[in-house]
Amino acid sequence: MTQMELIGRLASSAATGRPEHLAGPSSWVEHIPFAFWLIDAIRPRSFVELGTASGISFCAVCQQVVNSEAPTACYAVGTWPEPADAEVHARLQAHHDPLYRGFSQILRTTANDALAYFPDASIDLLHIDAERGGAAARHDFEAWRPKLSARAVVLLHRTNRREDEDGVWPLWNELKLRYPGFAFVHGEGLGVLAVGGEIPDALRWLMDNLGSLTEEAGIIRGFFARQGADLLVRHENGELARALADARTQAGVQRETLERRTAEAAANQTEILRLVHEVTIRDTEIGRLNHEIIRRDTEIGRLTHEIALRDGEVGRLRSGIALRESEIDQKAGAQGVEIDRLGRELATRDDQIARQEQKLHQLSLELDRMHRHVAGMYSSTSWKFSRPVRAVKVIARRLARMARG
Repeated sequence: MTQMELIGRLASSAATGRPEHLAGPSSWVEHIPFAFWLIDAIRPRSFVELGTASGISFCAVCQQVVNSEAPTACYAVGTWPEPADAEVHARLQAHHDPLYRGFSQILRTTANDALAYFPDASIDLLHIDAERGGAAARHDFEAWRPKLSARAVVLLHRTNRREDEDGVWPLWNELKLRYPGFAFVHGEGLGVLAVGGEIPDALRWLMDNLGSLTEEAGIIRGFFARQGADLLVRHENGELARALADARTQAGVQRETLERRTAEAAANQTEILRLVHEVTIRDTEIGRLNHEIIRRDTEIGRLTHEIALRDGEVGRLRSGIALRESEIDQKAGAQGVEIDRLGRELATRDDQIARQEQKLHQLSLELDRMHRHVAGMYSSTSWKFSRPVRAVKVIARRLARMARG
């Protein structure tokens, strides 16, 4: 087969298609042309991908299943464990479900747990992503080996990435000795193993050509490498274009934000000037109020001094009142004593007056008796001249005694 015929055979296949889902940077972009060709060549009944992340390789297979009308059921197995992975998973689901939900599922679980979902000898195409390292890839291959069918093909990515400490290339070096296959070196390497004994004719043809050092092998590898590189450039250009569009959008947003903030700054400046004017007015008012406060403080000081003087006068008057009250109390006490003395003396005089009145009453009685006696003497002729004299003497003596008593 001439070079032109060989390239024509490859170019007439699906290998020249364009993927619909390219999300972020990934070396798998360079292997999408081969994935397109492989689905068209082996038409697997089932496809399982372990370690799905952005879904570039998985969606490429789903896209080719649709384009080639292959009878393939597709399953992506991934965990998306980190908070940042939630957005990646959401973007994949948003692209995948409207287009491929009829024959494809995204299983959010571990590779170990997903084993229970598939019967033995049921998987025709298994892709093991080596993002988690060589040890994890080795474990996945051994665990999923019983699930592979008699016509199974295994894809192992990053077989040419030697700088990783836990790389997948040692595993590939072991497996290529156990199973027929080949590996591409571009795009960090992609190993292709025919694990089942039944190898589809198109894949066998490719394996036979790539397993030799012929010119055809170089042409085939060059074709897929160029197709992958062209796709990668397109993808990177698209990423750059999207980044540029995002930057322009962001610049527009920032410009609008700047214009808005400039307008806000102008409004703020006007408000600042108004506030400065208001502050000036307030400062003038504060000065006036301060002057009024000083005047009132002076008045308060004067009134305080006057109150102090009046408080002194009040104290002095209170002292005088207290002294006068003390003097009044003393005089009242002395007057009380004098009143008591005069009361006693008055009682004594009242007793004396009563006695004198009693004596006077007795004298009145005696006088009345004497008057009657004198009247009797006056009625006697013998005593008309002598008795009055005698009576007067008697009376005089009695009066003298009473006076002395």
